[in-house]
Amino acid sequence: MQAPTGSLLRLLFDELLDPNSAAIAGNYRVNAGAVPVAAALLEPDGRTVALTLAARVTGAFTVSISGVRDLAGNMIAAGTTVAGTVRVQALLIDFGAAATTTANGPAPDDPDRFWNNVTDSLGATVGGQLPDLVTTDNTPTGTGLVIVSRFNGANTNGTLASALLPPDATRDSLFGNTDTFSGLSNVRLSFKLTGLDRLRTYDFTFYASRPVVGDNRETGYMDFGANADAATLNAAGNIDQVAVVTGIAPDSAGEITIRLAPGAANNNANHFTYLGALKIEPR
Repeated sequence: MQAPTGSLLRLLFDELLDPNSAAIAGNYRVNAGAVPVAAALLEPDGRTVALTLAARVTGAFTVSISGVRDLAGNMIAAGTTVAGTVRVQALLIDFGAAATTTANGPAPDDPDRFWNNVTDSLGATVGGQLPDLVTTDNTPTGTGLVIVSRFNGANTNGTLASALLPPDATRDSLFGNTDTFSGLSNVRLSFKLTGLDRLRTYDFTFYASRPVVGDNRETGYMDFGANADAATLNAAGNIDQVAVVTGIAPDSAGEITIRLAPGAANNNANHFTYLGALKIEPR
């Protein structure tokens, strides 16, 4: 059983299920009915049921199951109960070129954590989507990323010396520019996260690196949901500095929009903005 957010539980059965019985919310009781189940959905694999809860569970919890049948018509034993523990994990997103970050590999990849990757082709596509982001332990979350306004392209001149992130995450960034570059101008990057838990707030840590330049390339990262906040980071010469925005709540649609713009100190002729990596932490 997986509990990626605390208000979404996924139950994995060892048999293909009857869709009609599996999708009845009343067939599941969380914490003996103390936490109402708002909806039950049988996922495309035919074995996984996603439970949307009306309230968030924390720590240890139980799910009791009755009335669910497999495809052969066999009924699960009434009152069958499984236990789980909510472990809220961060999400990591690498923005860059083809050399994206993969998990469980030696440097320049990440031996310990799973990543999501926004490539230059995806970042240049308005409406491009990265569905069902996974946590650092590879748990699907149901959260998606959608490009609202495009990036210009990828810059591959990032540092390889950061102690914070693996080289494949720091070596490249996606960039924008307000003054004309490569035939594009007024490239003000924005994307949104969808399917977020409206009962939580989210912290964001932004990273970008563009060494061997002498000007200021400060980027402002603005987060908009039910509330808004912003932070800035100068990518020029950066190795281990980050920008942090905390406590952003999703809007009524369960979404948070992130926009990039040149910071007040940005004196680059093209007013480049950069995003190389993003850490999202629910709380």
